[in-house]
Amino acid sequence: MRRAHIADPLIQGAVLARDLRAPSGEVLARAGMTMTPRGTRALGAHGVDLCFVEDGASTGVHAAPIVDAAQADAPLLGALREACAVVWRLAEGAAGRPTSRAVQDLRAMPIIGALDTSGAMDALRAAVAGFVVRAAQHDASAGFLTERLRADDLFGHSAGVAALTVRIGADIGFQEADLASAALAALTHDLGLLMVTEDIRQTPAEQRTPAQQRRYEDHTILGRALLAGLEHRQPALPLVALEHHEEQSGGGYPAGITGGNRLLRGASASASARPIALISEVVAVADRYERLVSPAPGKAALSPAAARRVLSQEAGACLNAEVVGRFLDLFPQWPVGTEVVFAGGPLDGARGLVVALDPSMADRPRVRLFADRHGQPVDPVEVALAREPEFAIAVADGQAA
Repeated sequence: MRRAHIADPLIQGAVLARDLRAPSGEVLARAGMTMTPRGTRALGAHGVDLCFVEDGASTGVHAAPIVDAAQADAPLLGALREACAVVWRLAEGAAGRPTSRAVQDLRAMPIIGALDTSGAMDALRAAVAGFVVRAAQHDASAGFLTERLRADDLFGHSAGVAALTVRIGADIGFQEADLASAALAALTHDLGLLMVTEDIRQTPAEQRTPAQQRRYEDHTILGRALLAGLEHRQPALPLVALEHHEEQSGGGYPAGITGGNRLLRGASASASARPIALISEVVAVADRYERLVSPAPGKAALSPAAARRVLSQEAGACLNAEVVGRFLDLFPQWPVGTEVVFAGGPLDGARGLVVALDPSMADRPRVRLFADRHGQPVDPVEVALAREPEFAIAVADGQAA
């Protein structure tokens, strides 16, 4: 099984390996469907960019998403949708107001009380328990893949960020209770997007007007206001909602506070210059990676191999360098399922799929060749790069694997 772009002509005739679902949870296509030009066009019209398929290129490859929206994690996503519905019923009237007025009104609303009395918060906590165990044990050999739709920037995105937060948190030493709290904070980190109109959210950042961009950035302030009732009971939730777009250099928003690029917190920090909280920095790394490997308005999803290079470039100035380092240590440089292009030699331009890693040479995996330089399918043949020094590979730009 491999992840592929819905528009890739080479998936025609392949079998859909996983159900495709809308943000609402509605099934758009069932696993087992044979991919055809008509079917892929219809799915594309529904906003589908990525799918998991079984074909000759991916035989024996296991590259599963970090969130199993169709089965194991369906209760978590259902609980998150219900919690957001409870919040929206109370907060809808404030959505069209200026941020300062909306914040004032939201803080006065009994939002957390409504979540408690409706049972939505208890359902979310209950679903988190099993989710934390699965996320902490997720096989990282294929990197961390997503399968959500481009428009699913709240439910699917938040679940992916929560799974990644748990995986990073487990590696850096969070205890069981801390992991559950971190998962809840990650699940609600973008709750403020409920107060940002769909047209702003689905407009590429570079195309938004200044007013639209300000409103989008205000989702951090609005999220904290929505979660204000938890400031004493579970302070991590409103804190992460507020801080997850802050940057180590102070160039983030909303407050422009800085970080120290460390996991351990020293006692020398000035009390007047509060640094970004570690949990917010962990969620920031998870948030950035999830958005890189998922489709977004105007942007194609990157492969984990390409996304890890972006994170490396942003570590230090934007993201906590030590958190990024620990995260990148969790999965290989060339994750299984990565689509690559051969560079140089007789295979120059040919397409292949990473199918196995060589423990002795992390940067020289086994690659299965499945298309020639013209994009025409060929009978699959495997090349062990550790034994073929004349061959080089590069990430296939625009490919989703």
